[in-house]
Parts: sequence; structure tokens; C-alpha cells
Amino acid sequence: MKKTIILTCVSLLLCTSCTSTLTKLSNKANNAFMVMRSKANALFDRDIDDQRLVVTSSEFFGANEEEFIPLNEEEMNTKIVSRAIPQPAQTPGAEGSSVPAIAKFKKPGNSLSSLFKTIYFNTDQYTPNAATSKMDMQKLATYLKKHPSTYIFVEGHCDERASESYNLALGTKRAGAIRTILVNYGANPNQLYSISYGKERPAVAGKSKAVFAKNRRVEFKIYDGHNK
Repeated sequence: MKKTIILTCVSLLLCTSCTSTLTKLSNKANNAFMVMRSKANALFDRDIDDQRLVVTSSEFFGANEEEFIPLNEEEMNTKIVSRAIPQPAQTPGAEGSSVPAIAKFKKPGNSLSSLFKTIYFNTDQYTPNAATSKMDMQKLATYLKKHPSTYIFVEGHCDERASESYNLALGTKRAGAIRTILVNYGANPNQLYSISYGKERPAVAGKSKAVFAKNRRVEFKIYDGHNK
């Protein structure tokens, strides 16, 4: 009987010792993991606030350093991109669509040229420059509200600097920004399409600052369903 009691006590002591040892080992392993994760964060994560999603194709694929003109921090704000309004459900030129192919859209005639003015941008920016009047944008939105059968293509253009993919992305943002402004002023988004030509269609040939300024723009092409 005494031997049984002694063996039982020894077993209990061994179990307690093992549990204590395992707990210590577990704590050490956990502490080591925390130290390693902290070092990894310091090496790779930096500050969480510095991280953001890739916005343009040029950021993903990279660009020729001599061509690349980076957007400044304010203009790369993803909040503006997240507010982009989806394109209309009807695809221009598709079977059954009341909206024709883009080839049917024309430059505004003389009677509308003063209303559908070309909008210009500063380098690498996709919000209109200071010369663009809010009143002009409001008048354009009002015209669209009064003419529900008129459809618009908002064309984004860039100057020749930077890569093709970079300028296509920037032209998309310029056209999208103007389209969003018009919708915010009350225009029906289903009357407005946006497209980017990047640097493919310069308004003026040349390489001077004045030429570049004229090529950084948004133009309008219109189609009036009443005047087919």
C-alpha cells in the first residue's frame, strides 16, 4: 500500500514538472515568434499608412525612368478614383442599343462650341486647372438635362511625355473626373461615356511647354438622337 502511494506521488510530481516545462517552452517559442514578426514588420511593412493599392498600370509594370512623370501625392489620392461613376449600361454600337458607335459622335457644331469647351489640365493632374469655370460645367450639365436624347463621349488626352500605358491611365482619370463633375451637377450618367486616347491624338504638334499645355485636355464628342 505504501509503495502504491509513493509511486502515485512521484507520478504527480513528474506530470506537474512536465507541464511546467512545456509551458515555459511554449512561452519562449511565442516570445521568439513575436520578436521575429516585429523584425519582419520593421524590414518590410514600414508604416501601414504608407501602403496603398496600385492605381495605374504604369505602377504595376514599371516605366522608363526618362519618360515617367509621377503624379504628386495629392493627385494620387485613391478617394477620387473610388468615386468614379460606372459607364452606362448601353454599349455604343451594340445590337439593340439606342446609342450608336463612337464613329457617329461628332465634334460640337458652331452653335454648341461655346458650350462644349475644351478643358485643360496641369501636368500629371486630372482635375481641371484654374482656368476652367464651374459655371461652364454647370451650364453643360443643364444642357444635358434639357436634351435627354443627346449623348456625349468625354475624351481624355495627354501630352507626349511619359509612356503609352501611363498616359492611357491618366487620360482615363481626366475623362472620368469631368464625367463625375457633370453628374454631380445633375447630368444623367447614362448620357455620358468616357474614353482615353492617352497621347495618341495630340491637338497640336511640337515639344514646347505651350504645345504640351494644349494637349493636356478633355474634349467632347456628341450625338443627338433627334438629328440622326
